[in-house]
Amino acid sequence: MEQKYRGYQRARIPSSCQQITRLKENSVTISLPQCIANLFDNHFASVSSDENYDEQFTSHKSSIESLPINFDTHKSSSYNFPISANELSTTIHKNLRNTLPGSDSIHATMIENLHLNALSYLLTLFNAILLQSIYPSQWKLAIALPIPKPSKDPSLSDSYRPIALTSVLGKLFQKILNKRFICYLESNGNLSPSQYSFRKGPNTLQALTDLHQQIKTAINANSSLYTIFLTLNKPSPTSGDTILFYISKITPSQIYYKISSTIES
Repeated sequence: MEQKYRGYQRARIPSSCQQITRLKENSVTISLPQCIANLFDNHFASVSSDENYDEQFTSHKSSIESLPINFDTHKSSSYNFPISANELSTTIHKNLRNTLPGSDSIHATMIENLHLNALSYLLTLFNAILLQSIYPSQWKLAIALPIPKPSKDPSLSDSYRPIALTSVLGKLFQKILNKRFICYLESNGNLSPSQYSFRKGPNTLQALTDLHQQIKTAINANSSLYTIFLTLNKPSPTSGDTILFYISKITPSQIYYKISSTIES
């Protein structure tokens, strides 16, 4: 057993993450590990900071975020059923491969090789979390690893993008619930037909095919087709909200509604 897991601490962790020995800030070279970590921390936090937005959008963002979210649900809904042993086993062996460990150092390979008795205890734990609605705080912690961007100066903090390593157990629990939600949304027609990503089946080729067909239809009907192509130079978790806000200022309401539905979906 010891030999099977030997070396997994190094598995799939990019070597460049372990070789950042110095960075530059305002022409000053920084070499202390803690100072390098603080520099990355400040840079990654600034990417999605409200300071990047103008006063008009910040005000709009605050008003939207102040609205309460309705979490009302029904116990009879399929996604609220207890997790089955088959769900757990299928997700482990099909959706947990090549997953890096988080701060608890539990590897996906360890879970894949659990004894049936241990799997039973894990299933009991997951169902207790689902029933009591108490998500373990440690599963919310993440280790941020800076990954160098291609052809960028490795001595600058903005030449890196972060990946977050969270608990594999937490990811497993989330993947089980995510599969349930996707199944529910698909079966109830809640996903826009214009959404091609993060779904099973649709792909970029289908998106191009549909666009080509819409162009042909518009030409044959001698009508107009409105198309917007967006390129994000420095995307952030809130980029979608920013795009929707400013598009609403320059497009007719009907066009904005369709764009909004597509991006939000």
